[in-house]
Amino acid sequence: MSFSFISDSKSKVFSWNVAAFFVPLAWSFYRKMYKLAAIMLALYTVVFGIMAYYNFTDKSFSEISEQCYQEDPAYAEKVMLSLMGRDVVLTENQQKYIEEMQKERVPQPLAISINMVLIASKILIALNANKLYLKKITQTIKKGEDKGLRGELLKLYVYKKGGTLPLILAFIIGI
Repeated sequence: MSFSFISDSKSKVFSWNVAAFFVPLAWSFYRKMYKLAAIMLALYTVVFGIMAYYNFTDKSFSEISEQCYQEDPAYAEKVMLSLMGRDVVLTENQQKYIEEMQKERVPQPLAISINMVLIASKILIALNANKLYLKKITQTIKKGEDKGLRGELLKLYVYKKGGTLPLILAFIIGI
C-alpha cells in the first residue's frame, strides 16, 4: 500500500486552516499534535496568568460595591448617573468605586501586546497547520514502514498514531 497522496512536506507554500485559526488548541488535540498543544497551553497559561494578576490584585469591585450599598441603597443609580457624566452627590466610598471602575485593569499597552501575541500565534498556526500535520503524518508513515508494517497494518498504525482523535470533537460539540 502506498500513501501516494502525500506530497513533499518541505513545500514553502502556506495554506489556511480555518479550524486551526478559530480553535487551535482543539485542532492540535484532534490531530494528535500534542507538542503543539503543550506549547499553546503554556502560552495561554502565561498570557491569562498575566491578565489575571492585573485583574485581581486590586480591591475587587464587589467589595467596594458592598461598602457603597451599605452607605446608600440607591448608590447603583448614582454610580450609573455619574459614569454617564451627570452631576450627583456621592459619598467618598462611592467616588472611590467610580474611580476603580474607570481605572484600566490591565494596562492598555500590555493588553494590546497580549492580544497581538494571541492573534499572531493563531495566524501562524493557521498558516502552517496543514504543513505541520503533513510533516507529522509523513514521519508517522516512515516510522511504520521502518517497523516493517505494510498494507492494512500500516494503515491501522497511521490511524492509531497519527490520525485524528474524534473524542475531542465530541467534547467540543458537547460544550
